[in-house]
Amino acid sequence: TGVQTCALPISFELELFNNISNMKNIDLISLQKDFKPELENSKKIVKIKNFKNLDDSKDAFLDTVAIMKNLDLIITVDTSIAHLAGTLGKNTWLILKCDPDWRWFLDDHKTPWYPSMTIFRQNKINNWKEPLTQIESKLEKLIKMFLYFQMQLIQTNLNLKQIPNHQIN
Repeated sequence: TGVQTCALPISFELELFNNISNMKNIDLISLQKDFKPELENSKKIVKIKNFKNLDDSKDAFLDTVAIMKNLDLIITVDTSIAHLAGTLGKNTWLILKCDPDWRWFLDDHKTPWYPSMTIFRQNKINNWKEPLTQIESKLEKLIKMFLYFQMQLIQTNLNLKQIPNHQIN
């Protein structure tokens, strides 16, 4: 059948994030500079928080690093953001085109460079829907797990409050 190759661009329609932006307990935050025009041109309402003047100072990425340090998870198609997040040790989900740069290898979901990163790959040219569907599914499981452990923690705290202080010490 021949060799399948992917061509630029490595960006995709913002609307593909619509399902994720409507999940409970999720806030999407843009780390993209000059992002406002894309938000305004979006066909569907995608709930994404945008920072005005992101990285407008002479020191590139300082604002981005400050924001990243306060995020639980970074989902990106931008490899510069992925490298930065990986260097910071942040949980990162990178969405890659089907023929990425050599650094990302061709078929693994992990990278030896950044242990905190998971890679979601296109399997066909311009098909961003599949990796985003995988992300949605994994994110839903992650949210359920987080809420379960949060409830367990609350329950544990409630049980500890019922024990007299002299028994705890």
